[in-house]
Amino acid sequence: MVYWTLRLFMLHLLTPDPENFNIPLGLDLCIHLMPVVSLLIDYLVFMPRWTIKSNTVLLLITALSTGYWCLLKYLVDTENGGRYPYAFMDMEDDGLRALVFVAVGLVAFLQFHFMRNIYDVVVKKTETVDIEIDRKLR
Repeated sequence: MVYWTLRLFMLHLLTPDPENFNIPLGLDLCIHLMPVVSLLIDYLVFMPRWTIKSNTVLLLITALSTGYWCLLKYLVDTENGGRYPYAFMDMEDDGLRALVFVAVGLVAFLQFHFMRNIYDVVVKKTETVDIEIDRKLR
């Protein structure tokens, strides 16, 4: 969700040189869209509703965001010219970068709730259709 918003509307936040951002659309779709679509189909068709509590999700997102922050701090040597993977992370101030991580974490948390609500709508409709089909077959 974050990637495609930036890709479509604010490419300069993904790359320092948007004019030379030459990822072919097919490859970009395979890398950044297909995993999301595949996991969404898997969730809606094959999995039970997520039963994880919101507090646990928030804790998990915080842990993953913190882990990613620490990994990047370890891997990216900015003092010797190293750059972060995306331009919006390439900031001098760690406080601003932390705000970006918090914002992306919040988007992930909201997306979790959105997907759970989508599941309720889609599965309820398909269950209603299944019941109707079963009734007609009897």
